[in-house]
Amino acid sequence: MIKFFRKIRQNMIKENRASKYMLYAIGEIALVMIGILLALQVNNWNENRKLNNNRQQLISSLIEDFKYNASELTQEIKFADSLKKVSDTYYKLTTNKTQLVSVDSLRELARSFFRGHGLNINLTAYNNANSTGSIGLLNSKILLQELTVFIENYTTFKRLNEEGLYNFFNGSSWELRKSIDINSIYGSNDLGDEIPFSKYKSIIDSNLTKAALNNIYILNHNIRNQLIKMDVANKTILETLETMKAD
Repeated sequence: MIKFFRKIRQNMIKENRASKYMLYAIGEIALVMIGILLALQVNNWNENRKLNNNRQQLISSLIEDFKYNASELTQEIKFADSLKKVSDTYYKLTTNKTQLVSVDSLRELARSFFRGHGLNINLTAYNNANSTGSIGLLNSKILLQELTVFIENYTTFKRLNEEGLYNFFNGSSWELRKSIDINSIYGSNDLGDEIPFSKYKSIIDSNLTKAALNNIYILNHNIRNQLIKMDVANKTILETLETMKAD
């Protein structure tokens, strides 16, 4: 093909047809430029297709992870709700001067103050996208804002949960455990003869016990609030991702 065009140019030059040669040269240049533009267009199309495929893969991976997180949060919020319900019941029964249930039942209820949270959140797709910079493929301000909110609340949840562990081994709960047999306050183990209600009341009405249980109650309340905030953000994230996937 190149030899063919070269031969045409040589014949025009020999025949001294300058004007026709100029028109031919312009046409040849135009053809070359069109070819380059077409090549660039095809290359851009291929790149955009790759980016779109990568974006769709990222969206699908995030949907999978946050559906898992939704399930985990649902279970953990139910657990937090049950802890609150049992703790509230315990307070109502122990602040009453009249014994309404057995001390063993109270001890069983008191277990709610000493149970930890085991939330397992999956952020694999988000962390990978963040580290590689592909998070920018999402191109959604709302989604990125909700992801930030989710991460911030999850970070706070972990800090509060760690505070609970610290209190058990170093804080007010530890001070309580050093002072008395903690099994007399909570547990399901048989202590032999049941502790008299009056004695049990004297144990839990002490300043040390009140402080320890109140600290745990407030901590569990704050943890529950963080779980609810995470759940709200998680729902918005999933709704946004599903919309983006359908577009």
